[in-house]
Amino acid sequence: FILDFCKRSRRRKELRPFVKKLVRLTKQWRALTRKIGFAAMRNRDAVGAASVDYMMFSGYLLLGVWAASARAAYRRLEQGTKEEAFYRAKIQTADFYFAKILPRTTSLLETMSTGPDPVMKMDEDAFIF
Repeated sequence: FILDFCKRSRRRKELRPFVKKLVRLTKQWRALTRKIGFAAMRNRDAVGAASVDYMMFSGYLLLGVWAASARAAYRRLEQGTKEEAFYRAKIQTADFYFAKILPRTTSLLETMSTGPDPVMKMDEDAFIF
């Protein structure tokens, strides 16, 4: 879905920054999925140790659909609309998301790459409240 959107949108100059980030993150997500899968074949704790960060990364990537909202908003503005402020707000929301929220994936990539040792080395008694 994401890469299809990117293919259809890459010619629109105003969407190129969104498309570039989405393509990069989708490739990272695919590589990450393989990496975790292969790690799990050697150590089943790898999946559990990466799971929360993996789900967060996936969610942030999927919310990149804000770019699709921006594309629709640009189209409506080009066609002419009485709701110009509404559509400009959609574009600004996409800009905000890509600038301030989506970069969180960088830290998630790092934390998933540490493997299960930092979690599994903890003494079980450390979890007693």
